[in-house]
Amino acid sequence: MLDLAFVNQFMYENFERVTVSDDGTHFHARCPLCGDSKKSLSKKRFHLDWSPARCVYQCWNCGRSGNFLQIFARLKGVSTSEAYKKLYKFDYEKFATSLGRRN
Repeated sequence: MLDLAFVNQFMYENFERVTVSDDGTHFHARCPLCGDSKKSLSKKRFHLDWSPARCVYQCWNCGRSGNFLQIFARLKGVSTSEAYKKLYKFDYEKFATSLGRRN
């Protein structure tokens, strides 16, 4: 599961003109993939929805859509497997500690 605070920070660091819904789970911004409309800089057609179960995006200008892992990989210039490793770091020490406590 992705932390909402991490998604929020990612959006503000990598997107232009970000707005957030009142509950903080829907992001609206200019699309970094297509740049949205070149005629009007105020248009924002990129939408990203976060929930504890999933995080998906859609651009209503270029039609691209997918999950957070895909947009993260594309904007960071890494493969999806590398993005997965960065986003979902496995804490081996915590795991080993939890196993030791069971004995």
